[in-house]
Parts: sequence; C-alpha cells; structure tokens
Amino acid sequence: MVPPVSCGRVSIEEFPDNYSQVKIFPNPTTGEITIEWMDGAPRDTRLFITDQMGHRLRSIVVPYGEKSLMTIVDDIPSGLYYVKIQSGNRLFTVAKLVKE
Repeated sequence: MVPPVSCGRVSIEEFPDNYSQVKIFPNPTTGEITIEWMDGAPRDTRLFITDQMGHRLRSIVVPYGEKSLMTIVDDIPSGLYYVKIQSGNRLFTVAKLVKE
C-alpha cells in the first residue's frame, strides 16, 4: 500500500471573520438570486457561479460599494452550484446554491 502524500492546500479560502458579510437568496431558487453585501462590495470584486466541477457558468463584475446584485439563473439546469467571490487576487467560497 502506498502511504498518503500531502499535496498542500487545495481548497479555496473561506471568508475571514472581518470580511463583509454576504447574503444570497432565495436559496433554493427557481430562476433568480439576489446577492447582498452588508458593508458594500469591496474594490475589484467579481462574482462567479460554478458547477460542482469548478466550471464557471457566470462571471459578473460587481461595482465597488454595491449593496446588492440580482442575476437570473433560469438557464442553468437544476442542481448544486457554488457562488464564489473574487476580491483582488483572492478567491473566496461564499455559498452553495441549489437550483430547482
């Protein structure tokens, strides 16, 4: 048997405690979601919706200071997806999204 080999950190970072809180609703959804930032979106922010394999289905530039953003996902098949936010050169996991 081959001993396990550490491959280092391979996951995406979670939001640090001091990062602006983000809410995503409704979840599950049938056609559109709203993303809200409690303190407004940070500079250089992009939002991604990915499938379980990491393929990007949406890439949205979020204006600095934006408090909310709505996007339609009715063309995405039913299933489990991930909403991720990139701020500068850091990528954060935000939430699982269920599309009915």
